[in-house]
Amino acid sequence: MTRTTSAKAYREETENGNITKKQYEVWGWLKLHGPSTAREISKSIPGAWKRLAELKAKGYATDTGRLIDGLTGKTVIVWEYSLPHELWANVKVCKMPRKQLEDKLKTTEMALERAQEALKALPGSLHGVYDLAYQQGRIDERNGVKEPFYG
Repeated sequence: MTRTTSAKAYREETENGNITKKQYEVWGWLKLHGPSTAREISKSIPGAWKRLAELKAKGYATDTGRLIDGLTGKTVIVWEYSLPHELWANVKVCKMPRKQLEDKLKTTEMALERAQEALKALPGSLHGVYDLAYQQGRIDERNGVKEPFYG
């Protein structure tokens, strides 16, 4: 049975975007030791098998295949360390609260929308500039100006 305080602590950690201490310990073990079964990890970290599905859901561990367990004769999953995305390989862990990250994301999305709207209007305004330059060139040509005027 899960205690309400434990459930609350876990919920707070996940809402802040952090992985729990135990998840981090299992993730670090996988990074250090390479592909392993849950039984192999649990020899070093008791109860580690419980964290593997959570790490997979967050992108910190991947299911790399199956193998027959020598002790039980059953098919088991081989787990491997991974990063949530390849681009995160050189990124430091962000300690910013989830709410603050969401606010920052919203302002970035709004700025992107404004930039996209400005780009949509740009081709029309460029056509106008091109037309004016073309007309000026025709006028200069009629007036005998050989070199284009830039200024």
